[in-house]
Amino acid sequence: MSVGHPLIDPTSNDTMTLYPAQKSGYSSRRMSRESNMARSFVIVVAALFATGLGMACSELEARRDIQKADKLYEEGKYAEAITVYEDALKQSDIDIGHHNLAVAAFIAFQPGNTSPANQGYAKKASEHFQIYLKSHPNDAEIIELLTTVWLDSDQIDQALAFWKGVRDTDPTNPNALRQLGSIQRMAGNYEEAIRWDYLRVDEAKDDKKKVQILVGIGQLQYSRLSKKEDSNLKLIDGERLVVADIGVEALQKAITINPKNASAHSLLATIYQYRSFAHLNGWGKLVDISSQRYHASQRDSFSKKARAKSKAAAGASDKATTDKPETDKPETDKAASESSDSSGTLPQNEAKE
Repeated sequence: MSVGHPLIDPTSNDTMTLYPAQKSGYSSRRMSRESNMARSFVIVVAALFATGLGMACSELEARRDIQKADKLYEEGKYAEAITVYEDALKQSDIDIGHHNLAVAAFIAFQPGNTSPANQGYAKKASEHFQIYLKSHPNDAEIIELLTTVWLDSDQIDQALAFWKGVRDTDPTNPNALRQLGSIQRMAGNYEEAIRWDYLRVDEAKDDKKKVQILVGIGQLQYSRLSKKEDSNLKLIDGERLVVADIGVEALQKAITINPKNASAHSLLATIYQYRSFAHLNGWGKLVDISSQRYHASQRDSFSKKARAKSKAAAGASDKATTDKPETDKPETDKAASESSDSSGTLPQNEAKE
């Protein structure tokens, strides 16, 4: 392989004639010393150049292997692609190799499959995503994929440790709080998930975002109350009251901020209905049923008004389009028309053919 300039053999006579010490009147001892120094210097330089050349060749071969692996990936041969990516990375540590290997392993991994081979894909994806992120720490898409592979392979602790690290490094990072809450939710640690969600509410800068998070807490509690098909998740009466009260509290806070939020009223109506199931009879059941009916009416009222407003806005937009005068043309069209002469010649900057 020929890369750059050819190396010169430092032991040849022609090479040694380049040094002026051999053309002077120095004593033989002095000339010999200078000659040896020169020879040593050339050998070191040549060795360094040869090392650099070898590294360049290794990187070139690695990149060629990565291209081969990319083709296998595109053909859906993920296992073969991973092997070739690994061979390439043994030759040279290239970011794109780690990235592509991790993505191939991520695609090959099947959530729920506990076989050693499948878990190996998850491990490779995790390992190489993390290596890639050392050089590209702000790649949000890769961070999302890394978090996903951890969650799908039941590596909850890994995901929590990563995002707690992000939170510690950057306490103002809103995505860290969102991810921590989401991870705890997926792990079934609902109280901890809600704790992180309330921290998000405290740090949210606008009311719309606060309401969105609070409604999300209500949605979580509603989903827990409605789990009937899975006996392991079904709540007994005492638990139902606790879960319902947490949802009610969050949704009432949302309505305090925005009293016209139909989603919050809708969830409150449903949660109060579930809450009433915890009472056999009595005052508590009547209060819950009354609250359910109130919020259902509020939901219907605000939803109806929202639909009417949306319909009116759409009608006004259609009317504006229909009533638009025929002569109302953009200025650019008018300018183009005026800039052409009577023979129909295009303006100079457009006459290209």
